Amino acid sequence: MPESEAPTRKMKTPVVLCIDDELIGLRVRRILLERAGYTVLGALDGSEGIELFSQHPIDAVVLDYAMPGMNGAEVATRLREMRPEVPILLLSAYLGLPPEVTSLVDVYMTKGEGAPMLLKKLRVMLTLTRLEDGQGRHDHTSE
Repeated sequence: MPESEAPTRKMKTPVVLCIDDELIGLRVRRILLERAGYTVLGALDGSEGIELFSQHPIDAVVLDYAMPGMNGAEVATRLREMRPEVPILLLSAYLGLPPEVTSLVDVYMTKGEGAPMLLKKLRVMLTLTRLEDGQGRHDHTSE
């Protein structure tokens, strides 16, 4: 087995929580992320997303900005209060969001940037998280 494959086989599959009020967007992201090797949990609104986040070992969040009820900034604030170490990627159809919104998340991208960029940014977020805490933040085998 090549050396580059060894660390990947030892790491667990990252769990990504996707929160989007548009069912088609949620389904497309789920398919994309599952094909890329992630385990995906989906929520159609902020309240459901917060509930899933509190109940599962989430490694990263992909969050839509414009949602009825709680918008992405409000959801990100709640998630940060619960577990500030979990990286959040905020998606928006808007080309620019104010700094007070983008400062709440690790990565901001527009929906127009496409699937390859989403996968790349998610991979970078998860890699940085693993580097910061040794190997992966939500390995519950020792609990």
